[in-house]
Amino acid sequence: GMDKFASLNVVAPLALAFVFLFGVLSDVGGLSTVIGAFVAGLLLNRTEQGATIHHQLLPVSGFLAPLFFVGVGAQLDIALLNPFDAGNLPTLGMALLLTVFAVAGKWLAGWTVYTRKGAKPLDRNFIGVGMVPRGEVGLIFVQVGKSAG
Repeated sequence: GMDKFASLNVVAPLALAFVFLFGVLSDVGGLSTVIGAFVAGLLLNRTEQGATIHHQLLPVSGFLAPLFFVGVGAQLDIALLNPFDAGNLPTLGMALLLTVFAVAGKWLAGWTVYTRKGAKPLDRNFIGVGMVPRGEVGLIFVQVGKSAG
């Protein structure tokens, strides 16, 4: 497959074009572009050049990932975060409840999954708390849901 392109040093640009193509096709098909790009990334990861693509595109993802988060954040209506508006209280309460469950679930996962013999409680707490910021996929699903209406 892509091995013949490795010597030409065009693996990363072709991979990036493939990701963008899948994003566009996904958008044309009525899905979020993020879904198409995600599927393309999964497919590329399974190729012989997956590790090379990952390594070569790290700088690109370092540039594009913040743009994605800025785009998601820009769609937020900050007025919904005002706790002094009684109409916002149900939404803020749900957000607080989901946050508590998300943190507790990740913390508990550190205790249930990590079973290395002789593991100290600190190790398990560290792993559970370390999973808390892993919410990017959640933001992607929120973005998909928002674009689907």
